[in-house]
Amino acid sequence: IHRLLTSDFLRLQSLTTTSCDPDLIDLLHDYGNEYSNKLLENHSLGILKPTYASTQIEREQYIRKKYLDKMYIQPLQFNKKNLTQEQLDVLLYENVETSDCGKTLHLLMLGANPNFSQKMFAAADHAKRHQQIRQMKLILANG
Repeated sequence: IHRLLTSDFLRLQSLTTTSCDPDLIDLLHDYGNEYSNKLLENHSLGILKPTYASTQIEREQYIRKKYLDKMYIQPLQFNKKNLTQEQLDVLLYENVETSDCGKTLHLLMLGANPNFSQKMFAAADHAKRHQQIRQMKLILANG
């Protein structure tokens, strides 16, 4: 089902890629499937995941709502209200100064713009200026 959501270009790109940046591999290890699912599946909403007994249609609907519509995403812990696009972008820009890649990933999932610029520096450049190379690579991988 997950493969149905990707484009032919992405499938081809993943098949032809022969190497991957070690920092990105570390990020996948640290913030992989388990961490991402924790953010993408807000259990407080009472939504039940499909089971082996669920129909193909039920599974597809759940996966579309989870990954494309991001309907079940966990809100930021310190803020119960919806953030504006500008607030998300500024939080992302400020967070890349830190080593908290988990929060950066969460902000990206919430829709923060990885190409956001402030004071003539893009978020990736800002991370590099603060010697946060993993943050920079995470931003570049999502930009």
